[in-house]
Order: sequence, then C-alpha cells, then structure tokens
Amino acid sequence: MNEPEYQKLKELEETYWWHIGRRAIIKVVLKKYFDELSRQKKDLPLLLDLGCGTGGNAALLKEFGEIIGADSSPTALKIAQKADFSKLIAIHNEARLPFENNTFDCVTLLDVLEHIENDDDAITEYRRILKPGGSLILTVPAYQWLFSGHDEALNHKRRYLMKNLTEQLSDAGFRIYFKSYAITFLFPIMALYRFIERIFKRKQKASYVMFPKLINNFFVVLLKIEALAFKIGASFPFGTSIIIYAKK
Repeated sequence: MNEPEYQKLKELEETYWWHIGRRAIIKVVLKKYFDELSRQKKDLPLLLDLGCGTGGNAALLKEFGEIIGADSSPTALKIAQKADFSKLIAIHNEARLPFENNTFDCVTLLDVLEHIENDDDAITEYRRILKPGGSLILTVPAYQWLFSGHDEALNHKRRYLMKNLTEQLSDAGFRIYFKSYAITFLFPIMALYRFIERIFKRKQKASYVMFPKLINNFFVVLLKIEALAFKIGASFPFGTSIIIYAKK
C-alpha cells in the first residue's frame, strides 16, 4: 500500500462500521478479562499492538496501560506517529520479534495472524515476549469457504476455524479464557454475498464495501449489541470473525 491508501485507511478506521464495531468488542473483552490486572499493578501494564498499522486502535488500548506499536510498514508507522503510542517499532521478521523474553503484559493481534505465512512460529514468538501470566487478545477472519477477492485485496493467507485456532494456541502453551465467533448478526448477509459472488463468478476487488451512512450506523449498532453480549459472558457459535483471549 502507498501513503494515500494508508491515509484512506486511517480515515476509514474512524468511520467504517467494521472498525468501530470491532473496537467496541475488543474494549469489552479487555475490560472483562484484562482490566483486573491493570488495577492490581502498581505500574501501568505494558501492551504491544502488533501490526498496529496506522494506529486506529491506539486510543482504545491506551485506556489499559502504556502502549507500544509495531508494524512492518514504514508508511503505516509514519502515519501512526500521530496516534497515542509511547513508542513505535519497525519489525522485519514475524518469527523473530525485536523484543526480549517476558517483556509485555499484553499483546494485541487484531486481524494480523492471517497475514503471516508461518502462523505456528509466530504464535510461539508471541508467547516468548509475554510475561508469565501475560495476555494475548487476537481477532482473525473465520471460515476458509468465505475466502474471496476481499481477502486477496488484504493479502490474507487464510481464514480460520475456531477448533483449529484454539488447538494452535494450546499447542504453543497458551491457556484460553475466552473464545467466540463475532460479527454474527451480519453473518447471513455476508455469507449470501459470497455465495452470489461465486454464482456469478465475480470477485470483489476492493477491500471495503461502502454503505450509506444509515446502514453503516446500523451495522455499528449490531456489533455493539454483540459487545454487550460478550460483557455478560455470552459467546456465539458462528460469525465472520473469531476473537480469543488467552494467557501465557
């Protein structure tokens, strides 16, 4: 992506339903499972937003501690300088991150794992840089049969099943405290859309489908309802995304 494309992405992070709704979900999960650690520690917890992009999640994550951003794109990091990170770090190898063992209280991996060729090695690396008892919160796209031109536009390597992903995390030594599919209420619409694409042999090339403001806001409301469900301990058996909270 070039700089104008990253600038456009930065704008969408503030207005597009998927970004706004995902932040609402992440905030609820962090408050429910991670916030207790924040209250117990004398010092601020140290969080790493891995694959931070242009910094759209920085303001949210800063509510939970000191936040460091890391990304492989110099252009994205340049834009992220305006966000609420205490430090920004360039990464060049997902299988060997430039951090010491046992560094972070929490690593956030928000729709990043699907971009990495060898995700098993990456998961092992995330565990290495977490402190004992440290937290990992991750989101990924669900169901390989939903893989489309949208995923290709975003350079995704794969989509995930809950069973396979939880096994990968457990095999790497993580203990899973919360898991759920998400973006569930919109799942039938999105699945139908992919089905129609295949019937007519059309591929969505753009990575975003733009909707009128009223529909965009309605989708935000649906995701905020999902966030409220997570707040009371619910989980969903299907959806277009997966969210997991795990600990080292």
